[in-house]
Amino acid sequence: MTDSILDFEKQNTPYYTPAHREYRLHVRKFREQYVDPYIDKWIHLGDHPRGIQGVRDYVKQMVDFGGIYLFPWSYDTWTDSKGVKQKWDPFYLIIYSQEMGVHAFGFGVEIVSMSLGPLIRFASNDVHRKALDEIKAGKKFIALAVSELSGGSDVAQIKSTATKTDDGKFYIVNGNKYWITGGERADYFVTLVRTSQTGRFGVSLLLIPRCNGVFTSKLKLQGNEGNATAAVTFANVKVPVENLIYKENMGFVPLMTNFNRERFIICSNLVSDSRLCVTEAIRWAKERKTFGKTLIKHQVIKHKIANMARETLACQSFLERVAYQMQYDPYGSKDRSVVRNVSLLKVQASKCLQMCTIEASQIFGGRSYVRGGRGGVVERLYRQVRASAIAGGSEEIMLDLAMRQAKL
Repeated sequence: MTDSILDFEKQNTPYYTPAHREYRLHVRKFREQYVDPYIDKWIHLGDHPRGIQGVRDYVKQMVDFGGIYLFPWSYDTWTDSKGVKQKWDPFYLIIYSQEMGVHAFGFGVEIVSMSLGPLIRFASNDVHRKALDEIKAGKKFIALAVSELSGGSDVAQIKSTATKTDDGKFYIVNGNKYWITGGERADYFVTLVRTSQTGRFGVSLLLIPRCNGVFTSKLKLQGNEGNATAAVTFANVKVPVENLIYKENMGFVPLMTNFNRERFIICSNLVSDSRLCVTEAIRWAKERKTFGKTLIKHQVIKHKIANMARETLACQSFLERVAYQMQYDPYGSKDRSVVRNVSLLKVQASKCLQMCTIEASQIFGGRSYVRGGRGGVVERLYRQVRASAIAGGSEEIMLDLAMRQAKL
């Protein structure tokens, strides 16, 4: 995916090495072999033709190919053509987003990485380690079950409860989770539950397997149909105390350490999607003729594309700046500006994509109002953009967080 105005990978940069450039070709090769030939059918169905098992087989292909499944999100290694195991950095994720996002459709497998963070960092027993092994091998799926109808961005408002049995060996979990990405396919749920009083210090994080009393129902969304987003109900689910992640009543600790990573992944996808809007608009403007000349020859269209490119390039630069920070301090534990920069980046990137989808839609005209066909990519992005502005923390919450982090 290149064009003459946003050809990032052809420009001089202090961030990308020969290993990064080889990785781009590696990801592209996977996509061309395992995604491109089937994408039209996946998009038409909004899912894999073989449902959950088809997605499992697809993930197995990612695992077997090497460096595709968990490496982009830092949880695996990638061996280059010289046999050297490359150390992960956030720039691999940026490359992955650009190469795998060219169709504006996917199965939301990145939710696995967003869910793994607390488990990897705070795994303390064989129950945790067994789940990790299964998930890393692509044998089991995992989802992050935090949001509820009573609490989205304000997760302290959750109502789901976990009450200990009299013998202290189990939690009995009851409650409903909503907007759970990957929930319809998940074998495990990293679940935030209330174990004590109201507020942020009375919640705990449990690893709950799909078992008796766990029910999921796929939600019909405006966009992102392939993500298997679901409502999840826990009805008297018996969970061993060994499934507790970190400490009781301190679930916010492992959860908060995961937010930077989750939001950065979202930002990387947002900037990639903005670039895709520009690319699609340019291609169409070179084809479509009005009033005796192609759209790209009209000054008003040139300016639309230039403004889209200007905003996208600014976001790409901001993304790489934050990536450089996170390369050395992913949790923002030393550099306190990391959290606020990620928050501001998410707002900037979501607003950029909103602008780009509107302008690209204008350039495509009626074609972008029809599902599929020449304007299908822009049409899908137009439906999906609002989710990214809300998921992982709404724009308003992110702006407020940045100000609080700056002590203003």
